[in-house]
Amino acid sequence: MIKNLLAITKIKKSTFTSKKQSGKSAEIHVASFNHLQCPDISRAPATHLSLCGTSEKKLGAPASLFPLKNIKQRKKARRNHRQINSWQKLVKTLAQFGAKGQIAGINNFINNLADVAAIASYGKTNNWAAPTRYFRCEDRSEKYAVAKYLSLRLLGFHAERLRVVWLRTKDGKSQHAVLMVQLADQSFVLDSRTDKITTDDMLKKEQPICSLNGRRFSVHWDANNPEGAKKAIEHLNKHAHRLAGNAKLSAAA
Repeated sequence: MIKNLLAITKIKKSTFTSKKQSGKSAEIHVASFNHLQCPDISRAPATHLSLCGTSEKKLGAPASLFPLKNIKQRKKARRNHRQINSWQKLVKTLAQFGAKGQIAGINNFINNLADVAAIASYGKTNNWAAPTRYFRCEDRSEKYAVAKYLSLRLLGFHAERLRVVWLRTKDGKSQHAVLMVQLADQSFVLDSRTDKITTDDMLKKEQPICSLNGRRFSVHWDANNPEGAKKAIEHLNKHAHRLAGNAKLSAAA
C-alpha cells in the first residue's frame, strides 16, 4: 500500500471559489484561452500550480510506484500498429499551428474519434502509464485523457506541463478523468465531455484525487480538510487494491 505520507507540502494555489459559474463566466474562461500568450511549450513551467485549489503531494515516479505486467498489452498494441501510425501522422499535421491551435485541435480530434482504445492501449504499454490500470473510470474517460497526453507530447509539449487528472464528484459517487495543460500560470482542461477548453476553476462539482504524467504521480485533497491527506491515501489504496488484487503500492514520503 502507499506508505506514510510525511512532510506534506502545500504548493502554489490558483484562484478557486465556490460560486457557481454563469454562462457569461464560462465564456470569459474560454476567452482566456483564446487570448493566451503561450510560453515555450518544450520547457517545464517555472512553478507548478495547484489543481482546483487543492493541496498536493508528489508520491514519486509512476513506474516505481505501480507494478506493471504489460506483455499482453504490448502484443495488442503491435496488432494496432496501422491505427497508431495513422494517429501519429494526423497529430503531426497540427505541428504547423501554435500551441493554442494544437491544444484545441487535439481535444476536438480525440473527443470525436470513433475508437480511442487503440491509442490508449499504445500509451498504457509505457511504465509511467501503469496507474491507468488501477484507476479506471466507468466512462473510460482516462483513455481519452491518455490519448490527449500522448498527442501533445508528440507535438513537443513538456511532460511537466501536462497531467492526466482523476476527478471525483464531491458526493463521491463517480469518477472522471481529464487532461490538464499548464500554460501562463493557468491550468486548462481538456475534457472528453466537451470540445470547449476551460480552466480548472470551472470544475465546481468535482475535485482532483490524483494526477499523473511521465515523471510524477501525485495525490490531491481539499486544502481546508485537515484529514484530507489521510483520506486521500486511504481512497487510493482501496480503489487500487480492488482492481489489482494483492498488488501493493508504495512511495517514499
